[in-house]
Amino acid sequence: MRVEIVAVGTDKVTGTVYTSWTADLPFVAEDGLIAVDDYPDVDFVDAQGIAQRTISGGAKDFWIPIHWNGFRPRAPGLDQPVTFPGGGTADSTDTIAQLIQQSQHDTSAAGRTTPPAPATATRVPRPDGGARPSPAIVDTAHGSIGTRIAPAEFTVQFAAVLNEAAARSTASDIATTGATPRVVPSHDGGATVYHVVLGPFPSRAEADAAGRAAHHQFWIYQGAP
Repeated sequence: MRVEIVAVGTDKVTGTVYTSWTADLPFVAEDGLIAVDDYPDVDFVDAQGIAQRTISGGAKDFWIPIHWNGFRPRAPGLDQPVTFPGGGTADSTDTIAQLIQQSQHDTSAAGRTTPPAPATATRVPRPDGGARPSPAIVDTAHGSIGTRIAPAEFTVQFAAVLNEAAARSTASDIATTGATPRVVPSHDGGATVYHVVLGPFPSRAEADAAGRAAHHQFWIYQGAP
């Protein structure tokens, strides 16, 4: 079956894919890729219909898209320092030195020649006092080097329409819940698309919480509006 992909904002066909239409396929994943049946595989294609990844044998499975938030903080008792026989904690370098000494003793007792090895491990302090500089990154577009990596940002989008009045009406309706969305225009192929957005937020979890609190259909994408 031929399926055409239509952009909601511009109402234009952006790509074409061929897939069987089953109880579980095709579907749109959270990252915006579309899962299509390419038996016996499942292809994840972008808005232009270009395959980005393939799950071998995936069409033989039943797909259930879910949003899972089952991760929970670790119990404090799981993060305990390593202990060694004799009680207390030990530094790894001291333990290695003890193992070397024991190995030398055992080898000598067996009548074998043991190559010389240091009896202790010496720790040399860093001349900068232990400070670690931030990892440098290279801006390939401009050839510049920076010392910080910009944190990821996440934006909640409620609508993308061609009519500004409709976008502002949607933003006004959502504002009654206490959220303060705004309308951000963008240009695509000569058309102006009006996005109703909230954010950006420093984490996906915060963006998701804000979207749910608005009681309106939404999706999340990484980056600023």
